[in-house]
Amino acid sequence: NPGHDLSSTFRKDVAIDRDCLWWLHEGNRAIRKGDWKLVAARGEPWQLYDLAHDRAENNDLAAKRPDKVKELSDLWQSRLEEFKKLAPQNSAKNFKPKKRANS
Repeated sequence: NPGHDLSSTFRKDVAIDRDCLWWLHEGNRAIRKGDWKLVAARGEPWQLYDLAHDRAENNDLAAKRPDKVKELSDLWQSRLEEFKKLAPQNSAKNFKPKKRANS
């Protein structure tokens, strides 16, 4: 399920049990699985980093590891589709119209 609480990782340096971390914000997108991170700025191609050996994300491995780019981009896309299906369900269930003061 999406929406895991990550606050414990900000209070102290602890590992959390997770399959992957997934981002989409204003067209910027990323996914991290294990030590691999796939990231792309809005409208830009994917970049791939091995965080075990490159924590500063200086060495883009996308051209050298197209297999890993495909694996992670497919996972990113499948998560997007999963979240799109969940969004209407959660929106309808949690939406409560506010009463207007002048109504």
